[in-house]
Amino acid sequence: MSTKVSQIKTYKNGSWQDITKVHDGSGWKNFRGVYSGGIWYELQSVSGQLEFVDYDDQGQSYWGVWHDGNYLYTGGYDSRFRSYSVDESGNLTYVDYTGEHPYYYGIHGDGDFVYTASEANGLVSHSIDSGGNITKKDNQIILNEAGTNLAGAKDVWCQDGYIFVAADIEGGLSSFSSDSNGNLTLKDQDYTNDTCRGVHGDSNFIYAGCASEGVATYTVDVSGNLTVKDTYGSVGSVWGVFKDSNFLYAASTSGLYSFSVDGSGNLTLIDSDDQGGVGNYIGVWSNDTYVVVTKEESGLLLYSVDGNGNLTFLDSDYRGTGEYKYVWGDSDFIYVGCENDGVRIYKINT
Repeated sequence: MSTKVSQIKTYKNGSWQDITKVHDGSGWKNFRGVYSGGIWYELQSVSGQLEFVDYDDQGQSYWGVWHDGNYLYTGGYDSRFRSYSVDESGNLTYVDYTGEHPYYYGIHGDGDFVYTASEANGLVSHSIDSGGNITKKDNQIILNEAGTNLAGAKDVWCQDGYIFVAADIEGGLSSFSSDSNGNLTLKDQDYTNDTCRGVHGDSNFIYAGCASEGVATYTVDVSGNLTVKDTYGSVGSVWGVFKDSNFLYAASTSGLYSFSVDGSGNLTLIDSDDQGGVGNYIGVWSNDTYVVVTKEESGLLLYSVDGNGNLTFLDSDYRGTGEYKYVWGDSDFIYVGCENDGVRIYKINT
């Protein structure tokens, strides 16, 4: 039997709905096959397709997602920064939350602390104990260039001993240091591209997605000072950016874009795609073979990328009524923050 899990539906309450759980007599299990005569018959995976695994919704809002190898973290527009455990099958167990600061968006960590981008309170540092419990350590607000208004922190990335924050209300890109107690110190703030929403990096550069300026590359020196190397506009208002081993990807209001980056940080546009539908492309992640991107009310989209950076659309999945926002992945699963519909886990059939 060769079929896609999301095509298996049941008729309920006047409409066809996706089956996500089945009962095997001992309890409800994630749907991955057919149960008959005491035996699970697995559905054959179809290469290059998304498979829904599990979800959890503790109420209110979900945006940012990040997995550190131990726990999954989610950030919400509702003052909730949450932790989950994820077992080897992708099943979620809710662990803890803190709600000291409103509007948590991007999440990343450096091995010592986990940091969140808070629209109202800037950069926030947290310690996580062995059980996944969260303790807030410090926060530093981010202001616009004039120093008169809060800049809305939207994303965070840790690299080379610094924490980088993208802020979209004329806040630009900032760099911070963190001491052994999680106390934060602002090192530099660059306003050249003043409306940043996404940030990522590799061993060579820091990359920012900007509302007005498109995609930008930066270098950072040993003191944490930022220098703009290149900017590429005319790609819509960019939210997420992600650099894999080969290419840089940008999710924007006008689609998904792939770029090459040379040794000086110069950007060259390679390919783009827009599948239409409702909403903007927001979050993006890649494992060098596949690129996954969120498109608000259109759900999670899957692409392949060839050795030249060309994109090919493969599959999509949308369930619920909320908007798909940020996305993260690892060798096992894809994690998606779904605003009013919790956190969802997928896998890519390869």
